[in-house]
Amino acid sequence: MIALLVKEDKAKETLAELTVLGDVVRVQKMSELTRAFEQGTLEWILVDERMGIQEAVQTKFPQVVVTSILPPGDVFALLAKQEQLDSRVKNDAANEANEANERIEWTEAVEEGELAVSDTWVNAPSTPLRNGQESPREVLRRTEEALVSNRLMPAMPEPPQAPAFFRRRGTPLIMLEGPKGGAGRSTVGAHMALYAALHGKRVTIVDLDVNGDISEKFGFLQSADVRGWRGGDMAAAVADGICHVHETGVHLIPSPQSRDIVLLDPEDALYLVQLAMSEMDLVFVDMPQGWTPLHRLLLPLVSEVVMAVRTLPDSLGRVEEHAEKLVMAKVEPDKVSVVVNQARKRSELKIVQPLLTPYQPRVLVPYDRKLEKLGGLHGKKLSLACKDWWDSSLGFQKSVKKGRWKR
Repeated sequence: MIALLVKEDKAKETLAELTVLGDVVRVQKMSELTRAFEQGTLEWILVDERMGIQEAVQTKFPQVVVTSILPPGDVFALLAKQEQLDSRVKNDAANEANEANERIEWTEAVEEGELAVSDTWVNAPSTPLRNGQESPREVLRRTEEALVSNRLMPAMPEPPQAPAFFRRRGTPLIMLEGPKGGAGRSTVGAHMALYAALHGKRVTIVDLDVNGDISEKFGFLQSADVRGWRGGDMAAAVADGICHVHETGVHLIPSPQSRDIVLLDPEDALYLVQLAMSEMDLVFVDMPQGWTPLHRLLLPLVSEVVMAVRTLPDSLGRVEEHAEKLVMAKVEPDKVSVVVNQARKRSELKIVQPLLTPYQPRVLVPYDRKLEKLGGLHGKKLSLACKDWWDSSLGFQKSVKKGRWKR
């Protein structure tokens, strides 16, 4: 069957011109083409150029020859194309017959021990067979399994695995986490990352908190869905829209705003973290609140844990419970930096300090009305309070002359 897709004004004239080609049927719906293709009667599709749908039809039916015509059509040119089509079909049939004969010969040679199985894996044709027939590779795979199970030959070696990621010059991984949402871990982490970037560090933030997006603090409102992404480097992540680059050079891999990335496939998150560690100077991970499988997965890689807490009455119990979980995970005290955020009085340290044993509060961040109102990166009080901690944690030291910074 030759299907013809043509506009109504030239339908009758075109059908009359193309009757010499054989069984030409005018088709008006895509469902008719699909039905003919499933029945195996569709051989050729002729498409009116004025309709502009040739590419769509070719994409829908890649196994069928699609030819554009300008009605009523050049019958002689179409006849030449039909001869080429018939020749191709005959060649395909001959190739299938040859492959079938070769498959039988190879299988018999392997079973009789005249041919090594490893040779047949290289030389076996890869053209898929029709009507549910097994490919030569499948036949040889079953033959090899039978020989190995009968101990007539050693097992084939496993294929080499992809190389693992390596830290770039001992790249530090800083985990931003806390026992309860709203304590300000994303805000503290964003300011720390900005501080590091402004002093020459190549910084990446991987956001795994589905309840908020740290990239919004840098002005990126649209977040891509990073689930299942397996690009080769950070440049590919930027090109694919998975990673945003701030004007300061901070690379941001935003949260997809979906719980699937945390609850379904933590391996995707681990891949992104290892990719960033292989190329950057400093990597931050914004974790979900509480204690999740991601914490247990990433803690062996972490060089510092930044835990943001507040002294609100309803969060003190969670603070103590979270500190106990860090102790059970064998996180050393010198790797945990506790930030008491939005403190109105210095006496709040006495409230929270006994709950954090053996960890000690590192920074007391005063309440900042401007930061609470504007959000983003407007935390001047936060930066002043954390500057000494950031300098020691990131390896910065202040120069005596002109107040400049050195690494």
